[in-house]
Amino acid sequence: MYNRRSQVKEPVTNYILTEEIISDIFWSGYGLNYKHTRVVPSGGALFPLELYGVIMQDVGKIKKGLYHYSPSLNALELISEEEDVFDITSYIMM
Repeated sequence: MYNRRSQVKEPVTNYILTEEIISDIFWSGYGLNYKHTRVVPSGGALFPLELYGVIMQDVGKIKKGLYHYSPSLNALELISEEEDVFDITSYIMM
């Protein structure tokens, strides 16, 4: 692992995420596959986690805000679109 090098030659700039890419990211993080089991491992198949994401700018039909991912529906639930969601300074531990 120490000697591993990235395959990326130049950083990607000015790349815009689409609704499809955002959907794939959330699904890959905690979604259900074709066997209706999770795509991530879990000891005892308990799957005790919840997946949240902050979308920083509008992407198609997805408005900026804090979202919760529902694996059973493969859908995002808007929790908040208030501006304080984007202020992470209150979450930083000193």
